[in-house]
Amino acid sequence: MKKRVSSVLSLIVLLFHLQNFAATAAASQTITMNIPEAVIADALEQVLPLTLDDTSSRLEGRITLQKISQFKLLDNLVSFHLDLHGENLSLITTVASQDIRLKLGSAQLDFDCDAYLRFDEEQQILFVKPMARDIQPEVALQQGDIGNALLLLLNGREFPLELQEITPIIAETHHKQLSITAVITNIISQKGALQLQLKPLITASPRQN
Repeated sequence: MKKRVSSVLSLIVLLFHLQNFAATAAASQTITMNIPEAVIADALEQVLPLTLDDTSSRLEGRITLQKISQFKLLDNLVSFHLDLHGENLSLITTVASQDIRLKLGSAQLDFDCDAYLRFDEEQQILFVKPMARDIQPEVALQQGDIGNALLLLLNGREFPLELQEITPIIAETHHKQLSITAVITNIISQKGALQLQLKPLITASPRQN
């Protein structure tokens, strides 16, 4: 999951980076870049359907994100409608200190969801924490709702999206070669856009003849 999504996100960052860096590369301060909501939504559409690699300690099986619609970027929050499909689902319960695996089969589920973002600058990883609206997965599971059991894998868990390094821009003068790159220092959701904060790094070396 994280490789495909992070590759698309990194490409978006690079494109905006190339378009906007020329006017701001000389500055040593943080660069603020806003990526429009529609661009993020289109990127997500390109990578779906997407199969999750992670499993839950209580739920096993193949989980596929089939569709994300009604995508909205809000202040400190991402809102969307999510379509999920689960195959070969098994619920793991513990009885008398022994794990018991109950086969649930396959299920289809769609629901409204909010996601919270947290960026780890040191690791360059964006963590996404989805929370289903108006659904209590534990209660639904007790009632035998197989579809809502899918939420045990997603609800309240953080999923890491490791970002790839931004390709440096190389410029040459008569005597020197300049390498201009940027490090992402924060990623923030705001109304209508995803805001990236980048720190420019400029290094110079003798030009190779």
